Amino acid sequence: TNVALWQVVHVAGRGSLGIAAAPGVGLLLFDSAAVPKGASVPGGSGVAFDWTALSAVPKGTPFGVAGGIKAGHW
Repeated sequence: TNVALWQVVHVAGRGSLGIAAAPGVGLLLFDSAAVPKGASVPGGSGVAFDWTALSAVPKGTPFGVAGGIKAGHW
């Protein structure tokens, strides 16, 4: 079976992008580091992060974006 492995990176600011993909990871998925009310871990908050932080991602790195995506963001 062919399985794509994604690694989630929770973005709190530019400093949180210094993470390297683990071996075998095909895509980095950047999401907000915001922790939803009643939760103990980030994710699923519906909060967007500052996408300008993605300018630090090395050119050619496959990545996706999650977190508070709305039509007016682009």
